[in-house]
Amino acid sequence: MISLLIIRAGTVSATVALDLSLYLKKETKYIPWHTALGHLFKWVRLIFNYPAHTLMLDYIHTLVRPHYETIGWNDTGTHLERLLRSEVLWAAVQCGNSHAIQEAQQRFSSWRTNNDSIPPNLRSVVYSTGVRYGTEEDWRHCWQVYNSSSIPSEKGLMLKAMAQTRDPWLMQQYLEYTLDATKIRPQDVMTVLKQVSKNPGGRLSAWRMVRQHWSQISQLFGHGSFTMGAIIKAVTSPFTSSFDLGEVEAFFKDVDVGPGERALAQALETIRLHIQWHEHNLDSLTSWLHQHLSHSQTVKGSGDSA
Repeated sequence: MISLLIIRAGTVSATVALDLSLYLKKETKYIPWHTALGHLFKWVRLIFNYPAHTLMLDYIHTLVRPHYETIGWNDTGTHLERLLRSEVLWAAVQCGNSHAIQEAQQRFSSWRTNNDSIPPNLRSVVYSTGVRYGTEEDWRHCWQVYNSSSIPSEKGLMLKAMAQTRDPWLMQQYLEYTLDATKIRPQDVMTVLKQVSKNPGGRLSAWRMVRQHWSQISQLFGHGSFTMGAIIKAVTSPFTSSFDLGEVEAFFKDVDVGPGERALAQALETIRLHIQWHEHNLDSLTSWLHQHLSHSQTVKGSGDSA
């Protein structure tokens, strides 16, 4: 999906990539799907506060659904086929596919209650879905596993899953845990901030927490640490409006970020690019989605009545 990369630079309209993405209905290889879904869900996050957000998820679902219905939940096939399955299942969940959500929840419940094993390639989907659509107790169980597990990969999956919570109080608590090295290991703080920032319900919470506790975070990682620059980029990269840009510029105007100066400049430029992307693409993207989804419903209806 080279065109998606070009569009991020503002060279051509987003509708060009959307036209090309239609071929994914027939695509069966992992690499094209991995690349395309990465960019399409990037757009989902960029338009979170706009009506096109739901339209975009509906459109991605039209691409994913046929593959979801055939790929199944059995962890079989080649290495790349298993990776593709994981991508398709998680995409289906994010698009609100009720069957995918229920299947993942059932597997999460069996894992939590009976300690049933989950195939490695399905764990991320199951854990993340279990937390996103689960209870506080489900989140707490993952927190317990994070603290008790000695397997780095399992700890990483728990960190990503817990960031999927839709409970504002749990989200805030999770962020505050990053300030306590006895709760979240310093080497895991970046994972938490990055994953929470990707969660539309957590992006503002992550930014506000970093802004409020900047001095404490600087002490934790060292003022001269390049980690501080990475943190800046992690919590500001989802921002898409002039208001967001003004907030970030105002906060860092009188803050010495040390080696993070370049990262800050890059973060500000990213926000400006997001603003530019909105100006150039939001209207045409919304129109394209309306037109395509209406056409798909018409074709489907005609097929059903035949």
